[in-house]
Amino acid sequence: MKKYIIFLSLFITVRAFAQPWPGYNTSMYAGIHALSYQPEIQSVMPADWDINVLSANLTFFNENLFGWDPVGDVKSANLHSIEDIFQNHTGVINGTIKLPSFAVRLNDRSTVGFSWNIRGILFSNLSDGGLSDFFNDIENPNVPVASFNGDFARGIFTSWSQYGFFYSREIFNKNRNQLFGGITLNILSGKGSAYMDLSNLSFNYSDGILSDVDLTFRMALSEEADKLISGQEIPLFKKFGFGTDFGITYKRLKNEQPGSSYFYKLGFSVINLGKINYTNSTSISSIRIQSDYISKESFSNIESLTQLRDTLASVFDLNIEEDNTIPSRLPLNIIITGDFNLYKRFYIHVGYSRQITYFGNENYKDLSFDTYYVVPRYESEKIGVYLPITYNKFLAMQTGIAFRWKPLIIGSGNIFSYFIKGENSTNLDIYFATRIMINRKKK
Repeated sequence: MKKYIIFLSLFITVRAFAQPWPGYNTSMYAGIHALSYQPEIQSVMPADWDINVLSANLTFFNENLFGWDPVGDVKSANLHSIEDIFQNHTGVINGTIKLPSFAVRLNDRSTVGFSWNIRGILFSNLSDGGLSDFFNDIENPNVPVASFNGDFARGIFTSWSQYGFFYSREIFNKNRNQLFGGITLNILSGKGSAYMDLSNLSFNYSDGILSDVDLTFRMALSEEADKLISGQEIPLFKKFGFGTDFGITYKRLKNEQPGSSYFYKLGFSVINLGKINYTNSTSISSIRIQSDYISKESFSNIESLTQLRDTLASVFDLNIEEDNTIPSRLPLNIIITGDFNLYKRFYIHVGYSRQITYFGNENYKDLSFDTYYVVPRYESEKIGVYLPITYNKFLAMQTGIAFRWKPLIIGSGNIFSYFIKGENSTNLDIYFATRIMINRKKK
């Protein structure tokens, strides 16, 4: 029984989503930290030189948030019940590290710069389909054969470095109307990509034997991802790709004086338009698998995705395709924003983001989602306080707080939600940022 549970738990993976630095990324002083949310940064440049020293954002979302190892717990018999594995049907790990980057204002109308980021994305969605009832039937001696029928697991992993060269400028300024535009050209260095889709699963189980197995299975795995997941090595400069971000912002100013504040501003941006082609990869096309008899011993000692692939090929007599290339498209974000000056230094930001998730080049609708943002804030040139409120179908309502004091920023997208839920908290988002801002001497 334990080995069968280990096989099931191999499909429980997680993936990252959400914009980094939630709350603070809406600031009109965010500068280079706003690139992942509003690529047009000419209107949010805090100084002539804006230099990021080191910044990081990490988001967790899973039941049993810290130190959870389902496979290790099964092997050591530490599980109290099968619900310890299947309580949570969606998992997330979101990691962003911004390494030394800079933006420099060429003049009053244009800005250029370089941005270096490392991203890690891991996400899954698990549909139990009566899984709890199935395990209750296994433990019930009065039920000779336990049956399961339903969707099961879908997951994506991808990680990459991003080297961005950007240009932003004021396009139009007349009669208190300002229009800005910006574009970033990204060189992508891939760390690996993996996709897995196991659905429409049905089978019977009795005395360590699976029978009448029927499922649809799909898998794509790059060599780099398999080595990274199994801990063999961390690929650095193996595979390259190209991408772009772009956006525009309109401002309605209060007066025509230089540096005037605005009544409101409206923005539109597209983030992560690009892909990486991985070679030496293995894929299993979307196929239907059927078998009359499988022993649970067939899935013992599986410690990597390659071993899982080889085991499935052996058990189900699959034809493994050796592709020359697996294209891995980045998770595309389309963002619409509005920002309004309520009174003096008090503002409120509203936004909508649509993340489109891909399986290779295919749009995977079940893992695509909408996010809504409301961020009240107070800010001056030296200090800022931000209260991000976000909602999407996976994480529901999240509330947090962030602080800015000169070059130092610390915050969380959901710290309030985390403490309010207490022991029932399933996710936590934390971030920090450090920067150097320099103004030229005026003649």
